[in-house]
Amino acid sequence: MEIYLVRHTRPGVPEGTCYGRTDVALDEADFEKRLPLIADHLPRGMPFYSSPATRCSRLAGALASATAGALAGIDARLHEMHFGDWEGRPWDELPRHETEAWTRDIVNRAPPNGENFAAMWERVSAFYCGAVEAAHAAGHERIAIVGHAGSLKVLVLRTLGMAPAQYGLADVAQGRVSRIDARKTADGQWFERLMFLNR
Repeated sequence: MEIYLVRHTRPGVPEGTCYGRTDVALDEADFEKRLPLIADHLPRGMPFYSSPATRCSRLAGALASATAGALAGIDARLHEMHFGDWEGRPWDELPRHETEAWTRDIVNRAPPNGENFAAMWERVSAFYCGAVEAAHAAGHERIAIVGHAGSLKVLVLRTLGMAPAQYGLADVAQGRVSRIDARKTADGQWFERLMFLNR
């Protein structure tokens, strides 16, 4: 099975804004420019799964239309990390003692009233395992997942056999496509490979 990972295009927010779970609009010019380029990297006729964020669900719907696919599901487990009290604020205006403590251990430490990377890892992994099993059972050879830097990074790291603490070693670029290939072995386990990143 081929699993295509698509990160949303550039959001229409000021540079340096912590927007995380906030439902922000897309930069229209960037969306129109990137849409056909993203579609060129995708096969036709796939089911698309998306984060509920408008910047993802709008892209997923447009890509499904452009590739004769279908929007198969919107799932909250694909949301970006929740930054709690920092949401919608400029990064450089956040309390330094809070951000420094967080950056020392983002796996286990959460922003005030937000979530940590470990929690996001668990929910994204749960979605992914269920979606892949369901697609396999339905006989799908390909699926697409439209998400965020954080949620898609979880899937890349898992595939590479890396731990949550290695989050800084992978990057998923805006408006780009990555692909994981997965096959079920004779003992019922999944064997996965990262085929390409950020095309």
